[in-house]
Amino acid sequence: MTHKDIRSGGAGASACEPIFSQALTLAVRKERYRAATVREPVPSLIFAPKFFLQLADSRIAMKVIAILAMGVAAACAGDLTVYVQDPSSVPAAKISRAEGLANEIFAGAGVKIDWRCGEPSGREKALVVEILGATPKDELPGSLAYALPYEGVHITVFLDRVQRAAEFEPSPNDLLAHVLVHEITHLLEGTTRHSETGIMKPHWTLQDVRSMRWRPLGFTEDDAQLIRTGLARRGDGPPSTATESQ
Repeated sequence: MTHKDIRSGGAGASACEPIFSQALTLAVRKERYRAATVREPVPSLIFAPKFFLQLADSRIAMKVIAILAMGVAAACAGDLTVYVQDPSSVPAAKISRAEGLANEIFAGAGVKIDWRCGEPSGREKALVVEILGATPKDELPGSLAYALPYEGVHITVFLDRVQRAAEFEPSPNDLLAHVLVHEITHLLEGTTRHSETGIMKPHWTLQDVRSMRWRPLGFTEDDAQLIRTGLARRGDGPPSTATESQ
Protein backbone atom coordinates (compact mmCIF):
# COMPACT_ATOMS: atom_id res chain seq x y z
CA MET A 1 0.00 0.00 0.00
CA THR A 2 1.29 3.42 0.15
CA HIS A 3 4.08 3.15 2.56
CA LYS A 4 1.29 3.98 5.00
CA ASP A 5 -1.70 2.09 3.76
CA ILE A 6 -3.27 -1.39 3.31
CA ARG A 7 -1.97 -2.94 1.07
CA SER A 8 13.43 -16.24 3.35
CA GLY A 9 13.28 -18.82 0.84
CA GLY A 10 15.89 -19.15 -1.75
CA ALA A 11 16.52 -20.93 -4.97
CA GLY A 12 17.21 -24.64 -4.74
CA ALA A 13 20.58 -26.18 -5.52
CA SER A 14 19.48 -26.96 -9.08
CA ALA A 15 19.18 -23.24 -9.84
CA CYS A 16 22.91 -22.87 -9.35
CA GLU A 17 23.92 -25.71 -11.66
CA PRO A 18 24.13 -23.51 -14.80
CA ILE A 19 26.29 -21.09 -12.80
CA PHE A 20 28.40 -24.03 -11.68
CA SER A 21 28.91 -25.12 -15.28
CA GLN A 22 29.81 -21.62 -16.52
CA ALA A 23 32.24 -21.02 -13.68
CA LEU A 24 33.87 -24.38 -14.29
CA THR A 25 34.31 -23.66 -18.00
CA LEU A 26 35.89 -20.27 -17.33
CA ALA A 27 38.20 -21.70 -14.67
CA VAL A 28 39.42 -24.47 -16.95
CA ARG A 29 40.01 -22.04 -19.82
CA LYS A 30 42.11 -19.82 -17.58
CA GLU A 31 44.22 -22.74 -16.43
CA ARG A 32 44.70 -23.99 -19.98
CA TYR A 33 45.82 -20.54 -21.10
CA ARG A 34 48.22 -20.17 -18.18
CA ALA A 35 49.68 -23.61 -18.73
CA ALA A 36 50.16 -22.96 -22.44
CA THR A 37 51.80 -19.61 -21.76
CA VAL A 38 54.41 -21.07 -19.39
CA ARG A 39 54.81 -24.23 -21.51
CA GLU A 40 53.50 -26.56 -18.84
CA PRO A 41 51.52 -29.67 -19.76
CA VAL A 42 47.75 -29.51 -19.20
CA PRO A 43 46.24 -32.71 -17.80
CA SER A 44 43.19 -34.19 -19.45
CA LEU A 45 39.79 -33.58 -17.88
CA ILE A 46 37.18 -36.25 -17.28
CA PHE A 47 33.62 -35.04 -16.66
CA ALA A 48 30.97 -37.16 -14.96
CA PRO A 49 27.37 -36.37 -13.84
CA LYS A 50 26.95 -33.46 -11.40
CA PHE A 51 30.05 -31.81 -12.83
CA PHE A 52 32.41 -34.19 -11.00
CA LEU A 53 35.93 -33.23 -12.01
CA GLN A 54 39.05 -35.35 -12.03
CA LEU A 55 42.36 -33.61 -12.66
CA ALA A 56 45.72 -35.31 -12.84
CA ASP A 57 47.49 -32.25 -11.52
CA SER A 58 46.39 -31.50 -7.94
CA ARG A 59 47.66 -27.92 -8.10
CA ILE A 60 45.37 -27.06 -11.01
CA ALA A 61 42.52 -28.97 -9.35
CA MET A 62 42.77 -26.83 -6.23
CA LYS A 63 42.79 -23.61 -8.26
CA VAL A 64 39.77 -24.66 -10.28
CA ILE A 65 37.84 -25.64 -7.15
CA ALA A 66 38.69 -22.33 -5.44
CA ILE A 67 37.62 -20.25 -8.45
CA LEU A 68 34.47 -22.32 -8.82
CA ALA A 69 33.50 -21.97 -5.17
CA MET A 70 33.94 -18.19 -5.20
CA GLY A 71 31.91 -17.84 -8.39
CA VAL A 72 29.02 -19.94 -7.16
CA ALA A 73 28.95 -18.22 -3.76
CA ALA A 74 28.80 -14.79 -5.37
CA ALA A 75 26.15 -15.76 -7.91
CA CYS A 76 23.89 -17.50 -5.39
CA ALA A 77 24.15 -14.81 -2.68
CA GLY A 78 21.19 -12.55 -1.97
CA ASP A 79 21.07 -9.24 -3.85
CA LEU A 80 19.79 -7.44 -0.77
CA THR A 81 20.17 -8.00 2.96
CA VAL A 82 17.23 -7.16 5.21
CA TYR A 83 17.36 -7.27 9.01
CA VAL A 84 14.03 -7.87 10.75
CA GLN A 85 13.62 -6.68 14.31
CA ASP A 86 10.48 -8.33 15.65
CA PRO A 87 9.03 -8.51 19.15
CA SER A 88 9.60 -11.74 21.06
CA SER A 89 5.84 -12.22 21.24
CA VAL A 90 5.67 -12.86 17.49
CA PRO A 91 6.30 -16.53 16.57
CA ALA A 92 9.38 -16.82 14.40
CA ALA A 93 7.54 -19.26 12.12
CA LYS A 94 5.03 -16.56 11.13
CA ILE A 95 7.76 -14.10 10.22
CA SER A 96 9.61 -16.80 8.32
CA ARG A 97 6.56 -17.73 6.21
CA ALA A 98 5.98 -14.08 5.30
CA GLU A 99 9.64 -13.71 4.33
CA GLY A 100 9.40 -16.78 2.13
CA LEU A 101 6.40 -15.42 0.22
CA ALA A 102 8.09 -12.02 -0.07
CA ASN A 103 11.04 -13.76 -1.71
CA GLU A 104 8.70 -15.41 -4.21
CA ILE A 105 7.25 -12.02 -5.12
CA PHE A 106 10.66 -10.37 -5.44
CA ALA A 107 11.80 -13.22 -7.69
CA GLY A 108 9.51 -11.69 -10.30
CA ALA A 109 11.89 -8.73 -10.43
CA GLY A 110 14.99 -10.92 -10.35
CA VAL A 111 15.80 -10.03 -6.73
CA LYS A 112 16.83 -12.34 -3.88
CA ILE A 113 16.53 -11.25 -0.24
CA ASP A 114 18.85 -12.43 2.50
CA TRP A 115 16.68 -12.18 5.63
CA ARG A 116 18.45 -11.83 8.96
CA CYS A 117 17.67 -10.96 12.57
CA GLY A 118 19.25 -8.33 14.77
CA GLU A 119 21.23 -5.23 13.89
CA PRO A 120 23.36 -4.71 10.78
CA SER A 121 27.02 -3.83 11.16
CA GLY A 122 28.06 -0.23 10.55
CA ARG A 123 29.39 -0.94 7.06
CA GLU A 124 26.55 -3.09 5.78
CA LYS A 125 24.27 -1.61 3.14
CA ALA A 126 21.27 -3.40 4.56
CA LEU A 127 17.65 -2.49 5.18
CA VAL A 128 16.10 -2.62 8.65
CA VAL A 129 12.49 -3.60 9.33
CA GLU A 130 11.06 -2.93 12.77
CA ILE A 131 7.89 -4.85 13.59
CA LEU A 132 5.66 -3.37 16.26
CA GLY A 133 3.24 -5.64 18.08
CA ALA A 134 1.25 -2.94 19.91
CA THR A 135 0.90 0.17 17.76
CA PRO A 136 -0.18 3.39 19.50
CA LYS A 137 -3.57 4.60 18.23
CA ASP A 138 -2.17 7.98 17.23
CA GLU A 139 0.68 6.44 15.19
CA LEU A 140 -0.33 7.09 11.55
CA PRO A 141 -3.96 5.97 12.00
CA GLY A 142 -5.16 3.57 9.31
CA SER A 143 -1.67 2.66 8.14
CA LEU A 144 -0.24 -0.86 8.17
CA ALA A 145 3.37 0.26 7.74
CA TYR A 146 5.59 3.08 6.56
CA ALA A 147 9.01 3.45 4.97
CA LEU A 148 11.56 6.24 4.75
CA PRO A 149 12.34 6.17 1.01
CA TYR A 150 14.66 9.17 1.02
CA GLU A 151 16.60 7.90 4.02
CA GLY A 152 16.72 4.53 2.30
CA VAL A 153 17.11 2.17 5.27
CA HIS A 154 14.24 1.92 7.74
CA ILE A 155 10.76 0.43 7.60
CA THR A 156 8.23 0.10 10.41
CA VAL A 157 5.42 -2.47 10.23
CA PHE A 158 2.38 -2.35 12.50
CA LEU A 159 1.85 -6.08 12.92
CA ASP A 160 -1.23 -5.81 15.12
CA ARG A 161 -2.99 -3.82 12.40
CA VAL A 162 -1.88 -6.28 9.73
CA GLN A 163 -3.35 -9.12 11.76
CA ARG A 164 -6.65 -7.29 12.24
CA ALA A 165 -6.85 -6.39 8.54
CA ALA A 166 -6.33 -10.06 7.63
CA GLU A 167 -8.75 -11.45 10.20
CA PHE A 168 -10.76 -13.25 7.54
CA GLU A 169 -8.69 -13.27 4.35
CA PRO A 170 -5.97 -13.42 3.30
CA SER A 171 -3.92 -14.96 6.11
CA PRO A 172 -1.83 -12.52 8.17
CA ASN A 173 1.31 -14.11 6.68
CA ASP A 174 0.17 -13.37 3.12
CA LEU A 175 -0.73 -9.77 3.90
CA LEU A 176 2.47 -9.23 5.90
CA ALA A 177 4.53 -10.48 2.96
CA HIS A 178 2.87 -7.99 0.61
CA VAL A 179 3.37 -5.16 3.08
CA LEU A 180 7.07 -6.02 3.42
CA VAL A 181 7.53 -6.14 -0.36
CA HIS A 182 5.67 -2.85 -0.86
CA GLU A 183 7.76 -0.99 1.71
CA ILE A 184 11.09 -2.51 0.66
CA THR A 185 10.30 -1.49 -2.91
CA HIS A 186 9.82 2.11 -1.80
CA LEU A 187 13.32 2.05 -0.32
CA LEU A 188 14.85 0.46 -3.40
CA GLU A 189 13.13 2.90 -5.75
CA GLY A 190 14.00 5.78 -3.44
CA THR A 191 10.68 7.48 -3.96
CA THR A 192 7.07 7.64 -2.76
CA ARG A 193 5.70 6.89 -6.25
CA HIS A 194 3.02 4.27 -6.83
CA SER A 195 1.76 2.28 -9.78
CA GLU A 196 -1.71 1.89 -11.22
CA THR A 197 -1.61 -1.88 -10.90
CA GLY A 198 0.15 -4.59 -8.93
CA ILE A 199 1.74 -4.62 -5.53
CA MET A 200 2.79 -0.96 -5.71
CA LYS A 201 -0.75 0.42 -6.01
CA PRO A 202 -1.37 3.25 -3.52
CA HIS A 203 -4.44 1.43 -2.17
CA TRP A 204 -5.35 -2.22 -2.44
CA THR A 205 -8.97 -3.06 -3.14
CA LEU A 206 -10.83 -5.78 -1.30
CA GLN A 207 -10.44 -7.95 -4.39
CA ASP A 208 -6.67 -7.36 -4.35
CA VAL A 209 -6.47 -8.40 -0.72
CA ARG A 210 -8.59 -11.50 -1.22
CA SER A 211 -6.49 -12.63 -4.18
CA MET A 212 -3.25 -12.50 -2.17
CA ARG A 213 -3.90 -15.97 -0.77
CA TRP A 214 -4.16 -17.58 -4.20
CA ARG A 215 -2.09 -15.35 -6.46
CA PRO A 216 0.36 -12.81 -4.97
CA LEU A 217 0.35 -9.34 -6.48
CA GLY A 218 3.27 -8.70 -8.80
CA PHE A 219 5.37 -5.84 -10.13
CA THR A 220 4.79 -3.74 -13.21
CA GLU A 221 7.65 -3.65 -15.72
CA ASP A 222 8.46 -0.10 -14.61
CA ASP A 223 8.69 -1.13 -10.97
CA ALA A 224 10.87 -4.13 -11.77
CA GLN A 225 13.28 -1.90 -13.68
CA LEU A 226 13.33 0.74 -10.92
CA ILE A 227 14.07 -1.96 -8.36
CA ARG A 228 17.06 -3.23 -10.33
CA THR A 229 18.30 0.32 -10.85
CA GLY A 230 17.93 0.98 -7.14
CA LEU A 231 19.92 -2.13 -6.25
CA ALA A 232 22.73 -1.04 -8.57
CA ARG A 233 22.70 2.43 -7.06
CA ARG A 234 22.91 1.08 -3.52
CA GLY A 235 26.18 -0.59 -4.44
CA ASP A 236 27.82 2.75 -5.30
CA GLY A 237 27.92 4.25 -1.83
CA PRO A 238 26.23 4.66 1.56
CA PRO A 239 22.60 5.75 1.66
CA SER A 240 21.68 9.37 2.20
CA THR A 241 21.25 10.52 5.79
CA ALA A 242 18.26 12.68 4.87
CA THR A 243 14.99 11.39 6.31
CA GLU A 244 11.38 11.76 5.31
CA SER A 245 8.40 10.01 6.80
CA GLN A 246 5.35 9.40 4.66
